[in-house]
This record gives sequence, C-alpha cells and structure tokens, in this order.
Amino acid sequence: GFAVLVAYTAISPKSSFQSAARLAAPLAAIDAPRRVSIRNVLPGDTDAIAGRAVAVSAVIDGLKTSETPICRWRLPSEDREVAMRWDEADRRFHGEIDLPYSVSGDVPYTIIGGDAQAGPFYLKVEDLPAVALQSVQYTPPAYTAQKPHATSSGAITALDGTEVTITATTNRPIAKAKIEFNPRLLGDRMQATAGATEMSVDEAGTKLTVRFVLRSAHGRSAAVEPDSYRIEVSDQAGQTNPEPIVYPIRVIADLPPEVAITLPFQSPTEVAIDAQQIIEVHASDPDFGLSSVGLEMRSGIDTIATPVLWEDPSGGRGNQVVEFAFRPSRYDLRIGDEVQVVAVAIDNRTIEKDPTVEPNITRTDPIVLKIAAGDPNRPRNESQEDRDRREKNPNQ
Repeated sequence: GFAVLVAYTAISPKSSFQSAARLAAPLAAIDAPRRVSIRNVLPGDTDAIAGRAVAVSAVIDGLKTSETPICRWRLPSEDREVAMRWDEADRRFHGEIDLPYSVSGDVPYTIIGGDAQAGPFYLKVEDLPAVALQSVQYTPPAYTAQKPHATSSGAITALDGTEVTITATTNRPIAKAKIEFNPRLLGDRMQATAGATEMSVDEAGTKLTVRFVLRSAHGRSAAVEPDSYRIEVSDQAGQTNPEPIVYPIRVIADLPPEVAITLPFQSPTEVAIDAQQIIEVHASDPDFGLSSVGLEMRSGIDTIATPVLWEDPSGGRGNQVVEFAFRPSRYDLRIGDEVQVVAVAIDNRTIEKDPTVEPNITRTDPIVLKIAAGDPNRPRNESQEDRDRREKNPNQ
C-alpha cells in the first residue's frame, strides 16, 4: 500500500501532501486538491450603500484560458452574478456588484473560478434613504425651435436658458429633499456654493421633482455658473442619504452672430460728396437665427444714421447679404469729413418671462469713408450704376 502511495505522489499534478493525507486518512475532513486558487479578495467584508456599485477584485491562479471567473451575490429575491475581467496592470480579476436601492442588511458574495471558490464575504448595507435619479427633462428656449426631450442620465448638458426638470425616487418615504448646486467640501462638510433649491415630494414620500432654468454666468457679474449638483434627502428621523452622487452640469452658451463688411474693400475709402458708396454686409448666426442686421454711422462724436438693413424677429437662418447706398449729400456732410461705419448683427436670443436675457450683439471694426470733392464732369443726378458704367467705359 505504501509503495502505491509513493508512486501516486510522484505522478500526481495536484497537492502531494493533501493526496497523501487522504490516502492515509480517507475519512479525515481535508479539502480535495484544487487546480485553481483564489486569494486576496477585495474589499472582503465591508459596508456598502444601497443603489451603488461595489467594486470587487481577486488574485486568481490556475484558470484555463477557456474559463472566466464570476462574482455571485445573493439578494432577498434572487441571486445575481457578473463575469470578472482580467486587468494586466495589477494582474487581478475585477467585477462590480450592483446593489438595488431597496436592499438593506447583509448581502453575501462569493468569487468562483474553475474548481475553486472564495467566500462568502458580506456587504453590510445600512437601512438609510437612497436616491435613484429617474429622468432629466429638457425644455429648450422657444427661440431655438428645438423640441423638449428627456434622458435617464444625471449628467446635465444644455443650452443657456433651458428649463430642466429632474425626477427622482427614493427607496423609502422621506420627509424633505433639496438639490444642491456646486457642492464643495468646505472644512469637514459639503456645502452648496451656488445655492440650493427645495424639491417637491409626493404624498407617498418617494417621488421627488424639481424644476429650474439653467443659466450661464456670462454677462452676469454677480452670478455663479452651475457646474455640478447633488440631491440630499432626509426622513422623519433625520437620517440622510449617505454620500449623495455628484452629477456634472455643462451650460452651453448661445453663440454670438458673425458679421463682416465686405464692400468697400479698403478703409479709408474716398467717397465724392455728390456720389454714393455701396456698403455690403454679410451676416449669419452660427447656431440659431438672426433678428436684424444694420449699420451705425458716426461723424466725429455725432451719430448720423442707424439704418436697419434686414430684420426677422423670429430669427432668420443662413447667411444674409445686404447692401446700403451711402450718399454723403443726405447727411449734411462737408468735404474733408470722415464717417465711421460699423455693421451690427443681432441674434434672436430671448427668454420669455426673463427680461434679463438679452440678444447677442456683434459689431465689426469701423471702416472709414472720407468725403472728397465731387467730379465736375459727372452729370447731376447720375446714379451709381451709371457712374460705374461710365468709369469702366470712359470713351462712351
């Protein structure tokens, strides 16, 4: 019998010591030899928060290439499992345990790979309020002509002036809730550095809603632009949701219109006092629409004219090309005077019920028109078209 044991020990790929012990004492409570070993399971036994994912990892040796380890955990209503993935960086297998918002108490979990398993380990989930964000509804400003839409993501990205409605639920009734903007750790506690707003709580105490208008701080010197938020709730006993999730906010600015004076080509440009100069302007709004395109004309400190060349209060799309015939004789100008001309484009940005929101305005650099003596040979009342034709064909 001992000779057989020695021979078995020499050829066995498994633990010789354990196998020998089994042959010597087959009834002893000794684990069978295993090909796979699982060790250094993290986080082991630990506290957890309902509604959050818990990262788990382990060192696993001896797996076949065709084998994928799993993490399995037990909930009151069912068992769940997730495949673990290999990370070459730390040479560990990783997975995540998703905990429902309704769970509390001890949740056991086990790591299983090949012919081995480790655990159970226990997640201790405290019976505290937990918040689950359900939807974020966006209602863009009317001037954009964009339709309302909703997402399930808590990360907010929207145009300045968009009305945002957040809906969330809790795992059990709560007494009050609030949304805190720009939460920052000041000292030993988190504070809402951009203000907080109370949320509406339904009769059951489990549904929360809040509505607010997303505003940029651009052009508002005393305003703080929101960049993040979190939802804090508390029950009748004063228990709050631990470590509320902080979601990002990104406010998209309405882009200002673009405008350029394309004619005349040079500045300064001489204009005969008895002639005219065509001023051509190109304008467009890169995101929504233009409401007007005009000129501002000054001589010295005096504004001599502010003609509106094009207008569409609802917001015109695309590129607008407009012309203005400048005639010095209309503005009581003299030879030697200089006129500064600026093109002005205004977009259609407006927010109903908020008079503080103003359209974006873009002005060009000024061009200079120098008033020169007239041409004594030019016929009186000659049009610019006739003048251009005559200058191109002086022999006619």
